[in-house]
Amino acid sequence: MAYTLTEAATATGLSRSTIFRAIKSGRISATRIEGNFSIEPVELHRVFPPVSEKRADDAAMNQDAIAAALPDTALIAQLESEIRSLRGMSALMEGRFREMRDDRDAWRQQAQQVTQQLALPLRRPEPVEPPVQQAAQSFGPPIQQAPDQVRARRWWWRRSA
Repeated sequence: MAYTLTEAATATGLSRSTIFRAIKSGRISATRIEGNFSIEPVELHRVFPPVSEKRADDAAMNQDAIAAALPDTALIAQLESEIRSLRGMSALMEGRFREMRDDRDAWRQQAQQVTQQLALPLRRPEPVEPPVQQAAQSFGPPIQQAPDQVRARRWWWRRSA
């Protein structure tokens, strides 16, 4: 007897979407009849082991037992301890925030002092002659060429590209 998608999920203890993804990926072969999947048990249990009914019932009872075992007082105590730890973290963050604000103010004051010092009127330095002219003057007057002695340009200078 073939399983439907829901029956296959119950038989393996998995969700319908897990079984559907296995079919889509080709891990399990199934046929579609009138929009519903028909999955052979042998094919299903080849990939996913069967879950015994007793184990499925035990899992459901364990979840109920866990919910019933946690009384409200334990939950309240847990939440109160979490609130205390969050308040401690909040105080720590506020302290860091104050430190950062103080640092920012100190940097701002230092920047204002530097800006005020830079705003003072500055004297312009006296111009300095380039070292090449100084060296040329030390060896005598500069050599000037007459206009008729201008050096002719070479032939490749006028070549067009």
